[in-house]
Amino acid sequence: MMNTLTLRLFPLVLCMLFTLSGCRQNEAESNEESKNEVTQDFTKTFRGAINDSYKITLNIKRFGSELSGDYHYDGHSSSLKLQGQIDESGSFTLNEFNSKGSMTGIFRGKLDDGRATGQWLKPDGSTTYNFSFSEVVNEVSTSFNREPQECSTEYNSNDDLTRICFYSSYKSITHGTTDYKGRYSYSYQLYKKSRIGYLKVTNEDLFNSIKSSLLQKVNEQIVRDFYEMKSFPSSSDCFDGIELPYYSFNRLGIEFDEDALEFHVDFGMPNYCLAVGGTTISIPWSEANKYIAH
Repeated sequence: MMNTLTLRLFPLVLCMLFTLSGCRQNEAESNEESKNEVTQDFTKTFRGAINDSYKITLNIKRFGSELSGDYHYDGHSSSLKLQGQIDESGSFTLNEFNSKGSMTGIFRGKLDDGRATGQWLKPDGSTTYNFSFSEVVNEVSTSFNREPQECSTEYNSNDDLTRICFYSSYKSITHGTTDYKGRYSYSYQLYKKSRIGYLKVTNEDLFNSIKSSLLQKVNEQIVRDFYEMKSFPSSSDCFDGIELPYYSFNRLGIEFDEDALEFHVDFGMPNYCLAVGGTTISIPWSEANKYIAH
């Protein structure tokens, strides 16, 4: 009788074991899918505001736990670079850098369901603002989707950098050197391809006969950027006594980027004003190409 009962129960026990194993496997697969959804890489555009007043547009790339990209204030042509980290819960830190490589601010917040909220603060913590921005659905950042130019960046043991970009028959070489605080200062050179190799040219040599209209556009944007930054309460003192000239091409730093021709401007301010010491004017290649001397 006992043997008969054991034989009848054995298939039932096996069935229960297989069922429990299947449930655990499904649960594990569900957890793995949820984890993958949280840590999924992306390239997205976000829009929002800092302190409910400074409207911004951000282009963000995620690769694993790394974040990178840029953002600009709406109506403002120059952008600030972004670099940071994000964890599996969506909590992130993004450091912002100006065109000279100086850190000018920090975003700390959380990304959840296409919306990010948190606080923006100065590197020294002296100023803090709340921020909120949301994903722009079905709109992908043009910064990451235009046909890229050929660019490469190399760093030496001192973290100094050399960036080389090619466009048409030209190449730009940017050298960045760091000071004791890790802040970068840059120099820019342009070269044109010839039968004997690349020869150094002036900024003026890059452009054709209609270059004056381009220079006017660049200077008009420099003026707008200058007075917009001057209006920020936290930096207005830096602009006391600064007179804005009309910049020639040779007075600007010119650099090729993947999606634009960039003009770097130095306002000539002291070191403690580096965060607002200049601006970068970006002209998309689709527009800049007509001014290039091919």
